[in-house]
Amino acid sequence: TPLLERKPTSASDLMWAGLKVLSTKSSNMGDGFGSAVSFTIQDDAGVINDLGAIGAIRDGADDKGAIVMTTRTSSLTTDVYERFRITNTGNVGIGTSIPAGRLHINNPTGNTTVKITNEGDFYSRLRIARTGATTLTNREWELGQAGNGDLAINDKGADGLSSNLLMHFSHSTRNVGIGTAAPT
Repeated sequence: TPLLERKPTSASDLMWAGLKVLSTKSSNMGDGFGSAVSFTIQDDAGVINDLGAIGAIRDGADDKGAIVMTTRTSSLTTDVYERFRITNTGNVGIGTSIPAGRLHINNPTGNTTVKITNEGDFYSRLRIARTGATTLTNREWELGQAGNGDLAINDKGADGLSSNLLMHFSHSTRNVGIGTAAPT
């Protein structure tokens, strides 16, 4: 049995089932004020532990909001940490509450690693592209694995389909090739 169910009344009706969580305040609302759904567990002794929450908070103005996710690291009330945020402009922050770009990853206590993986006989790649430019050149660049597991940097061209090998890093020989996939 669904907790929330909404059936459309017409073909153009948007499909949103809603649970509204309302927070009120008798004074002016400032940034960070909002509502959340909290996730808790309770053990057989009746001890309730808050684990985390997903919420929406005021972000810049009363009609602008951000989505936040928090977790706890201990039972201390001060050990609640924001781990993820989507701002009212669409920027996503992991480890930062003020993402400075579309994706901003921060680890204030150590090294930051972004890991791109796949399973099976597929390649892991990162593609950086400019499309729809009117005064600049459209171009795509790709950093990824070559067929044998080596690292390659490719210029994918303006169409994103062509491939021009720029650099090839051989994992077996430790050689670097510029414009060649067989560096010596």
